[in-house]
Amino acid sequence: METPQKTVIIGAGPVGSLAALYAAQRGHEVEVYELRPDLRKQGIIPLNFTKSINLAVSERGINAMRLAGHATLLDTVMNGTIPIQGRMIHGQTRTGTLYEYSQEYDVKGRVIYAVDRSGLNSRLLDVLDCMPNVRLFFNHKLTGADFHTCRAWLEARDRTESAYGRPREIEIGFDLMIGADGAHSAVRYHLMKFSRMDYQQEYIDTLWCEFHIPPAAGSENMRNANFQIPPNYLHIWPGKQFMFIAIASTDGSFTCTLFLPSKQFSDLEANPTSLPVFFDEHFPGRLALSCPVSPFASRASSTHAISKPTLANIEKRWEGMPLQEQADLWMALRDRMKGDWNDLTIQEKKAAYWIAFGPHGPRAVEPPGSRAEVAWLVAKGFAVSLVLFAIIRYFAKPEPHTMTREYQEATNEMLKRQKADPITGISSEGYTGRGQIQSPPKGH
Repeated sequence: METPQKTVIIGAGPVGSLAALYAAQRGHEVEVYELRPDLRKQGIIPLNFTKSINLAVSERGINAMRLAGHATLLDTVMNGTIPIQGRMIHGQTRTGTLYEYSQEYDVKGRVIYAVDRSGLNSRLLDVLDCMPNVRLFFNHKLTGADFHTCRAWLEARDRTESAYGRPREIEIGFDLMIGADGAHSAVRYHLMKFSRMDYQQEYIDTLWCEFHIPPAAGSENMRNANFQIPPNYLHIWPGKQFMFIAIASTDGSFTCTLFLPSKQFSDLEANPTSLPVFFDEHFPGRLALSCPVSPFASRASSTHAISKPTLANIEKRWEGMPLQEQADLWMALRDRMKGDWNDLTIQEKKAAYWIAFGPHGPRAVEPPGSRAEVAWLVAKGFAVSLVLFAIIRYFAKPEPHTMTREYQEATNEMLKRQKADPITGISSEGYTGRGQIQSPPKGH
C-alpha cells in the first residue's frame, strides 16, 4: 500500500486552513502548526485578531470553498455574511449639506460578501477537526527547516519544557511544506537559505485605527438587525491623504477603519481635543453615528514606546504570563524594533533581549545539581589524565642520550680548531664559557 504524502502547513489562518482542507481531500496526511493559541477557545483572543478589518469574499473565495469537498462549509460561512453590492461615498457640500451616493460594483448585480475573519477561520478549523487525516497543533513556532532533507524543527510553547527550562523542541518530517504564516513568514525566511529567490519588504507611512458604529436600538441578531446606515455597501469617507471606511457586521454594527499618515496620528494624540473638529471637517456625519470612543485604543503600537508598567519586572513575570500575553508583548516589541533602534527605551531594549535570547541565555534555567555535575566531571577528567601520565611514564623506555658530554666536548675542540666565533665566542681570547657542553658528566 502506497504511503500517503505528508503535507505540513505553517499557519492556521484562513489561507492555511483552506489549504489544509484541500490537501486532506486529496488523501494527504496533513499537519497544521500555528504560533498562536486556538482562537475558538473561550477567553482566547489570538494575536492579530484583537483588531482586524473585515474580510470581503468574492467569487474566487466562494468558489474555493465550494470546491473544497465539504458539503456544508460554504452554506455555513455564507450564512454569516452580508452582501456588498457597491460603494457608498459620503461627503458634504459647500453649503454644509450631507450627501451620500452609491457606486454599484457590477452592472449585472453580482456582489461580494463581508465576513468576520475570526468567524470564517473558526468554521474552517471546525471542519479540519472532523477530518481523520488532519492534525492541528497550536502554540508551535517554526524555528528551522531543511528543504534538502525535508526536516523541520518547531518550539512547542504549550508550557511543556525541556530539561533546561526551554520550550520543548520537536523535529518533524514532511514531503511538502506550505507557508501560510503571513507577512513575516518563517517558512519564507528558511526557504531563502535553500533557494535563490528575491524578496523585498517595504513599509508605507500609513497607520490604521479601528472604530465602531453600534447597531440601532432593538438589534439582537441578523434577522432583526437595525443598521444605522445601509448595510449592503462599503461606506467610504474619502480624503486626500486619509480615508475612513465602514463595513457591516451581522449584529447590526459596523466595523470601521481610519487610515492616516503617522504624523497625523501623532498630532491627534498630542491634542486629542481636536478629534471632533478633525472628524467633522474630513468625515462629516460620522460622529453622529456612534458614541465617543478612544480613537487610538486599537492603533498599531509600533510608533510609541511600550508603557513602563507593561515591561516592569519582565524577568520575574515572563514565565507566569499567559501565552497570549507573551505573544502580544513580543509582537509589540517586534513592531517597535522595525524602526530606529535608537528610538527604543532602555526598558524596551532590555525586554527585547530578555525575551528573544532568554531561552538560550538569561532565561535559561539551570538544572538542579548541574554545578556539582560539572565539578565531578572536571575532577574525573583530571584523575584520568594523571593515570594516563603515570602509565606512559612507567612503560616508557630510558631517556635517549643523543648528545653525550663526550660528544659535546669534542664539538668544542672542533669549533676552536675552526676558530668559530672569534670575537666573543668559544675561539675568542680569554673565553670561559661552557660552549656546547650542556649534559652533566656520565653517571650523574
